[in-house]
Amino acid sequence: MHGGDAWDSGGARSWNGAVDVFGFDTISARVRYGTQGRWRAGAFYDGFTRSYTNSARTPFNGSGGVVLTLPSNWVGSNTSLGFSALAQNLHPLDLKVDWRTVGGDVVLNPREGYEIRMSASHRDREGLRGQNLAFGHEMNTAVGVFFAQPVDYQTDQAGASLAFTGDRLQWSASYNLSVFTNDIASVRVPNPYNRALGGLWPGGALSAFPNAFGEYGLPPSSIAHQALVSGAYAVSPKVRVTARVSYMVQKQDEDFLPYTAMTQLSVPDPLPRTSLDGKVYKAHVVLGMTARPSPIVDVSAGYTFDDRDNRSPIDLYSYVANEAQDQVRPLVPGASRYIRYNLPHSFTFQQAKADVGVRLASRTRLTVSYVGDFRARKYQQVSDTSEHSFRAKVLTTFEAGSAWVAYAYATRGGSIYDDALPWDLSHTESYLNASPFNQSIEHPLLRKFNMADRKRHEAKGGATFELGPALMLDATGLYAEDDYKNSPLGLQRSETVQLDANLSYVLAKRLTATAFYSFERIKFDLTGYLMGTVDLANPAQDWSTANRDVVHTAGAKVDWDAIPQMLKVGAGYYVSDGASRINSIGSAFAPVMNTAPLPPVRDVTHNVNLTGDYKVRTGTTLRIGYTFQHHGTDDWQYGYGPAPVPQVLGSSITSPRYTAHLVWLSARYDF
Repeated sequence: MHGGDAWDSGGARSWNGAVDVFGFDTISARVRYGTQGRWRAGAFYDGFTRSYTNSARTPFNGSGGVVLTLPSNWVGSNTSLGFSALAQNLHPLDLKVDWRTVGGDVVLNPREGYEIRMSASHRDREGLRGQNLAFGHEMNTAVGVFFAQPVDYQTDQAGASLAFTGDRLQWSASYNLSVFTNDIASVRVPNPYNRALGGLWPGGALSAFPNAFGEYGLPPSSIAHQALVSGAYAVSPKVRVTARVSYMVQKQDEDFLPYTAMTQLSVPDPLPRTSLDGKVYKAHVVLGMTARPSPIVDVSAGYTFDDRDNRSPIDLYSYVANEAQDQVRPLVPGASRYIRYNLPHSFTFQQAKADVGVRLASRTRLTVSYVGDFRARKYQQVSDTSEHSFRAKVLTTFEAGSAWVAYAYATRGGSIYDDALPWDLSHTESYLNASPFNQSIEHPLLRKFNMADRKRHEAKGGATFELGPALMLDATGLYAEDDYKNSPLGLQRSETVQLDANLSYVLAKRLTATAFYSFERIKFDLTGYLMGTVDLANPAQDWSTANRDVVHTAGAKVDWDAIPQMLKVGAGYYVSDGASRINSIGSAFAPVMNTAPLPPVRDVTHNVNLTGDYKVRTGTTLRIGYTFQHHGTDDWQYGYGPAPVPQVLGSSITSPRYTAHLVWLSARYDF
């Protein structure tokens, strides 16, 4: 709905409002009122539900609360297959989170060109989501437990800004505050296992059912302040510069949970501090320039600086491993893998880019560009990386359409890859020097793909053709290849192919039809090495994996103006078929690494839409629609029940399958 003063009344008031209801769990409403050029105010509400699954099941009682319990008839075991009371105690979980946001703003125009804006919003998120917790010593068969994590988050935001818009100069200055609040610090989950497969954990009976429980920490409350200034200035009719500068401070000082809440375990050394006292300072600068020095040439350039300075303090923590043992107190202080320093990561990113476009002929344009990315990292295997990208594109038009082709090449390199750096910095010297087996657990030849040397080739093209007076074809294609040839282990190569085609046909003056098809294939290959021996170069310990993802999407739509100016109808259908295949070649060194290709994963969605618009009379239109959707997933990860393997108490989640019917009706009335 909308309205206001008549155009000839001398007034400038206006108002509008809208309410959208999609089922019972998706509702939005908004309203705005004001006087043009002087002030306006608005308010809004948005609510929707994010559903994860309704097929999960759990034996725990108290889901949604802070303390979970096992049923009174629970019988512990060293394997989930031995939980004799499991089947009779499973009950369903509806894993979903409701999002509710309400807010509004007030805008004032005190004088020509100036605008003052104040805004505020409050968001609630409440519900359940799936989570997992580990119990047990990592050297003596740890176990995993699925449980429902309660979600009760609130986010409050407020902002104020002052802006100016002139003929050549525009600028804005603003302050934004964001406060995240979580009143639930942790969830207590009991350990359903009475021992490990290989025997008791180091803590003995005290670290197993019915005595043991774990405390899972939830996201801590935090606060963020941001100041931002942006502007643009037209130096001349052909040159324009822009700038955007912001500074943000993020803080988090929620009290730590104890090393363990199990008082039966011995924990003589306290935490080094009561809270993290986390502080992160972010500076962000973006500068830009566009110019048209001649009628056939245009240029642009830009620079970005993004710095994340994590000033959280570093301390030495002596943690308790998965509630399985007493706190370790080595004879040599610090000589334990359970005594470690935290490493607050910091990043600095800089980017320089330039773009030049030249009209080679009346219908042909050439564009060349360069982008340089420069990243600095703290406490990671690679301290500095730089990537240089070059791109060229040619676009031409002709009587029956247009066509373009582009090619890009990028190369990334970095400083020396130090696989042991994070490991060495997070452990004490006494631990590292105590034994050669205390060195980094990463293979020295393994490379993380986001920091590894890489060469990228990308070719793209597209064309639009008028095949006939009423027939139009639009097609695009892409081929991209990433090569990690300097990574002996890790991601080796990835390849992406995309093809898209769209065909539209005007069958008659009142009837149009469109059809489309899209294809995407993603392939990547990686290699690994079976650790566990001092030999780091035994070919028998090599393994590899090849991943292939393919997605086909096709559809068609018909729109018919059945009765001109009165009745319009439409019908559409699309199908999406995606498949993923993973083929692993295991290591011949150990029987446990004998592998076979994983079962394929497939997702198929069918969708049908029918719509009708009927003009009842002047100013009044009714619209009705029907949507049918059927989705099916076959995924080997799901469907194994609550005990998929002996060391896991699972979720019982099944592959998503559903059929949905939606009928909707709307009316529009103009007055």
